[in-house]
Amino acid sequence: MIKGTPALHEAVSGARGRRVLVVPFFLADGYFTRRAIPAALAKAPDGPRAVLCPPVGTSPRLAAIVRQAARAACRSQGLAPEKTALLLVGHGTRREASSSQAARALGETLSGDGVFASVACAFLEEPPAVADALAALPGKALVAVGLFAAEGAHGAGDVRALFAGAPARRAAHYAGVVGNAPGMADAIVERAMHCLERLTP
Repeated sequence: MIKGTPALHEAVSGARGRRVLVVPFFLADGYFTRRAIPAALAKAPDGPRAVLCPPVGTSPRLAAIVRQAARAACRSQGLAPEKTALLLVGHGTRREASSSQAARALGETLSGDGVFASVACAFLEEPPAVADALAALPGKALVAVGLFAAEGAHGAGDVRALFAGAPARRAAHYAGVVGNAPGMADAIVERAMHCLERLTP
């Protein structure tokens, strides 16, 4: 782990094999994947050679995983996807554009599918805010998927609290975080295999 135990360099040093494929469980290719993780890996002086793979959020499977989670939420609420707006909720930060850029690119992909009535993004720490998106999106039904790797303070606490105050005129359902969705394990394996293929002569 970057923060916590076991530390990343300790886990890499203790792993067996000629190579250790490290797949960051992040949904964007930003500060942690470009700077913090490489710095942590540099602390492993011995053990197998670590190979840093693209983060799981760059997997081409991610759009399908989010789509599946949103459609499952529609089924559980008795909503027709083609009449339901999809809201992608990310962290966002003014200090690093990669988070919101990744969310918007994902939103464009899902919007192009035509599965949902509309697709929009909202963020916790940059505009548009979740409350503003909830008020502005058209229609009477909405499902949201949190673009977070785990429930945590943001994915479980902050977003759920915002949805508790959603306008009463709309059926708004929060489907939880994508990190818990079926298919994420396959996305991790896909990123590792992609990395391995590039290494194999």
